[in-house]
Amino acid sequence: MAADITNPAADRALAILRLEIDAIDNAIHDLLISRAEIVDRVAATKKGAGSRSAPLFRGGREATILRRLVARNRAPLPVEAVIGVWREIITALTRLQGDFIIAAYAPPGVSRYAELAGGHFGSREPLHRTTTIAAALTAVSKGRVQLAVLPLPGAETKAERGWWRRLGGAGSLTLLARLPFVGTRGSGAVIVGRQGFDPSDDDGGYILVESKPPVSRARLRAALKTAGLPAIGFPAALEEKMARGGKLQYQLVETAHWVGPDDSRLQRLAAALGGATVRSLGGYARPLATKRKLRR
Repeated sequence: MAADITNPAADRALAILRLEIDAIDNAIHDLLISRAEIVDRVAATKKGAGSRSAPLFRGGREATILRRLVARNRAPLPVEAVIGVWREIITALTRLQGDFIIAAYAPPGVSRYAELAGGHFGSREPLHRTTTIAAALTAVSKGRVQLAVLPLPGAETKAERGWWRRLGGAGSLTLLARLPFVGTRGSGAVIVGRQGFDPSDDDGGYILVESKPPVSRARLRAALKTAGLPAIGFPAALEEKMARGGKLQYQLVETAHWVGPDDSRLQRLAAALGGATVRSLGGYARPLATKRKLRR
């Protein structure tokens, strides 16, 4: 006859703990419903103020929320779980306010950008896959999608070189964020949209320098210093031959902080380079470190 291995005391303790979990689940659910109701009120307020075209994606706001939650987190709850849950909540409730379709660069054999888009915006979010960067940019420009997930500037293939030149300027596309938000610096993708950059409390930026004739990297560094624009990298450059001779040069500069399109330092940089064209392309909330210690 098999021995009785039940432990009534342990069973009672487990039953009590499971009831506590059920109560917490109900409380979480109630709070999520309250959050959704507030989002509905936000949407109604925007509509009442005539802001129907207000952007749904708020990269800076989202980054600030996640940084705050990570900072207050403690063991045994993993940071990755916190970010994953809140990303799903943010995206799901964003969809309550209107169409929210994401384009991802996905040529044959390349799934990385679609995966990054799914990881950030949720696997159930409508995803429009394009085989070229140009097609993704066009989809955003024409309003068929709200955002596009594309290779980091300078990491594109030779055939797609220089796509970032289409960014910046009045009424054009803007670089809004970098993916993954939790991950290794220098890898991943960027998010582009037809809206202004939404700053957070810790941002990097990109500016484009268009010059004729070309300027050396040393001269550009000196001019950036004169203008008070701290650069942390030069991820891409491109030169084009002009029909009447000479070359037109495009240099992409990654700055330590986001630089707005009306920042006077852009004009100072242009003057220091002898009349070059300089414009802000947008920015990104600085990603969280991959391994962040939990508060105990």
